[in-house]
Amino acid sequence: MSNKKQQGAGLMTLVAGLAAGAAAVFLAKKENREKTKKVLQTAEKRVTSVSREVKKDPQKFAHKVERKGKVLAKKVLKEASKDVIKFEKKAVPVGKKLVSKAAAKVEKEMSPQVKSSPVLKVVGKKSKTKIVSSAK
Repeated sequence: MSNKKQQGAGLMTLVAGLAAGAAAVFLAKKENREKTKKVLQTAEKRVTSVSREVKKDPQKFAHKVERKGKVLAKKVLKEASKDVIKFEKKAVPVGKKLVSKAAAKVEKEMSPQVKSSPVLKVVGKKSKTKIVSSAK
């Protein structure tokens, strides 16, 4: 057996041992054993019911599952879209503020360079226009 397989087997043994130990500790209390028994009985009844329903009319069951899946998908989509809208409402103002600050910084840093540009001086002489900074 390769070294990796041995390590994997050892890890699986460790995990199985931990799970068994946790189950033993949990089931040591009578209260927990009774709760577990009730949960298992409920699950068994549900599985039996679903099994009967599938055997009785598989197509009907498939349509029922499909309908429930669609309803669940709509709920999930609705919640996700609410989250997106909330995020957008928070992010857009922050984004606008950041862009505005960045633009002001670029304008402040670049304005002197643009004003002293030789090309702009030549163009400014021909057009007789005054260059005004819009930085606030």
